[in-house]
Formats: sequence, structure tokens, C-alpha cells
Amino acid sequence: MNNKFTNSKIDRIINYFLVFLLVALSGFPFFTASKIPLIVGFIVTFFIFFIKGKKFNSFYFITVGLLILLTIAQSITFNFFSFNSSAGLILRWTFPFLVVMIVGKKLPSYYINFIYLFAIISFIFFIPSILFPKFYSFLLNNISPIFDQSTPNDFRIYSPNIIFYTVRDYSHTGFYMSRNSGPFWEPGAYAGYTIIAIIFNTISNRSFLNKKNIVFLLAVLSTLSTAGYLALSIFIFFYHLIIKRNIKSWLFLPIIIPLFIYSFTDLDIINTKLTNSVDQLKYKDTNEKRSRVVSALVDLQDIIKDPIFGKGRSNITRFGEKEKSWWSHRNNGDTDFAVKYGLPFWFFYFYFVYFSFKKYSLSYDKKKSFALIAISSILIIGFSETYFQQSFFISLFYLHLVYINGKKKII
Repeated sequence: MNNKFTNSKIDRIINYFLVFLLVALSGFPFFTASKIPLIVGFIVTFFIFFIKGKKFNSFYFITVGLLILLTIAQSITFNFFSFNSSAGLILRWTFPFLVVMIVGKKLPSYYINFIYLFAIISFIFFIPSILFPKFYSFLLNNISPIFDQSTPNDFRIYSPNIIFYTVRDYSHTGFYMSRNSGPFWEPGAYAGYTIIAIIFNTISNRSFLNKKNIVFLLAVLSTLSTAGYLALSIFIFFYHLIIKRNIKSWLFLPIIIPLFIYSFTDLDIINTKLTNSVDQLKYKDTNEKRSRVVSALVDLQDIIKDPIFGKGRSNITRFGEKEKSWWSHRNNGDTDFAVKYGLPFWFFYFYFVYFSFKKYSLSYDKKKSFALIAISSILIIGFSETYFQQSFFISLFYLHLVYINGKKKII
């Protein structure tokens, strides 16, 4: 009995550690500034995978086979091959598989608990930063430099952080400090990861309004992310419209509809920023950062040129001489993924993300239409962030493997 308890406790510790790695290596600036943490994380995870007697399956080999095929085709097309990039590709798509197969069906619950913890931590720093600007300045100028992992030659801006909280300066936007980034590289990314936690938590609790979701909602609101607001409002609306179907659900509409309208009209796809976006596109050789709309439009040009195999992950094959300028800055995750991997693999990837949510929903006796709501929300948050080749989102692609016929599979 004691041994069982000890083993169970050790398993929980290992699972929490692996899910933490999965999330941290996806978007915590301290862990993503170099490739070393991912390599170390992969080695540790593979060791645990081996010790636990887990095995690779056919779906993993099909996925890796397709990735190798894409790499070969891209190498022939562009007459360029990078061993480091190719090895990194396999490592990046193997690490989440290892975590999913080790943690199994408990992965969503561990993820919910971590995002809940990170939300609490973010408020501990975020609220005092609003009330006391000097506290924010102290974090930015005196504490965050201790954890600085930036490199001198990187043209992209490194997000100052204290590991579990990112300290971003938004004074250039007219707000001294009014957006919550949580532990991720920016507020929009934090909103996206939190919305995934809301989806998981709503399914597992069989209700939308619960303690953790209230905290998650406050966290998303504190990001001031329009894409996050839009994804959240769509999720809430369709959840109550399609899933709940009761009179009380319609009481949410006076709140949901204005939030939806605000989020949609504030997106630069239809507001005055569109004019600036089109101007940027006309002068596409500029070194200025690009909006999500311009990123999508320029990405679509690349997709049309290479729709089947894509241009690959290497900036050399995608941008050539402009690989180390703002020309290579793209922030639309939906189109960015299609440029890198081609349209066939794009559909393959998102179908199995949808399939994972379908299996997860059915395991809690939820309607499979929940999965359509989930994938729609994910595509919306992806419109403004390049999430989809990050470890956590790849784990969503593999998550269906731990369920059989909608029931929980214990592994």
C-alpha cells in the first residue's frame, strides 16, 4: 500500500514536471531564448519514456515520415539542406509525443492546474504594477536583467522576465503598464494559452462558470488582446448556444454580443489599421514590423508559390537574404504554418487537433460539436500568434492517441 502511494506520488511529480516543460518550452522567454533547454528537456523526457516502457506507435512514424518527406522535397526545391534544422524538426515533433504518451489522459488536468497557478502568480505582479508604477520599474530595470537570456545578434526583441512572469514595457502604445503577459512572451500569447485552459476546464467540469474559469476569464481580460477577446467571446457564445441550450444561457448574450462586436471591430482586419497594413504591403521591403493582416497577405503569396510542400522552417529558404530583418517577422500563426509545412500537412495537423478535442469531449460525454467550437477558437487565437509548431500545441495534435472510441485509455 505504501509502495503504491509512493509510486503514485512520484508519477504525479514526474507528470507535473513534464507538463511544465511542455508549456515552458513553448512560450516562456527564459526557456525559449536558446535551443539548449529543449535539447535537455528532450533527453530527460526520452529517458523517462524508456524507463516506463512506453513505445512509439504507427501514428508517430506516419507523422515523422511526412515531415521527412517534406524536408526532402524542400531540399530539392530550394537546393538547401540544414542538418541542424532537420534534426531540430524531428526533435520538436518527438518531444510532445513523448510527454503525451507518458502523462496520458491526465495531461489536460495538469495543464489546467499550471495555467491556474500561473494566473495567480501573474496577478501578484500585475496588480501591484498598475497601482504602483515604481514597483513595475523596479521589476523591469532591477529584477528582470538577472534572468536576461537575450543574444546581441538577435534582431527580435527579447521579453524581459522573471521566469514565471514577463515584464513588458508598453509605454510606446500610450499605456505605461496595463497588459498582463503572464509567463509568456506577450499578452496575446498568454490569452491564447489561457483560452485552451478554459476549453479543457469547461469540458472536464461540464460547466462554464466555475472557480478556475473565473480566474482564467480575468486573466484573459487583463491581456487586452483583441484576438483573445474574439476567440473567448466566440467560445462562450457557441458554448451556450449549442451545448447548453437552456433559458439561463441566453442571459449571457447581452454580455457576449457587445464583447464579440468590440473584439471584431477592433481587429485590424476591418478597422483603420487596415489602411496602414495595405501601405506596408505596398512597401514590403520595409524593415518595420508587420501586422497580422500583412503577415497573412504576404504569407498567402508564399503559399500560392509552394502550396504542397511549403518553404520549410529555415529562414534561408523562406526569406533568403532578408532572413535577419523585420521582413522575416511574421505573426499570423494560421498562414505561417501553411507556408512552412504546405497545405496538405496543414489540414493533416488541424484535423487531428480537432480529433483530439473530439475524443476528449466524448470522454466526458460531451457532444462532438464541442470540438468544432474548440478548433474555431484555436484558429482565431492563431491569427495573431505563431503557436502551432510549439511543443504544447503539437501535444494537442497527439492527444487523441490516449483515447479509444471516446473513452479514456489508461496508459
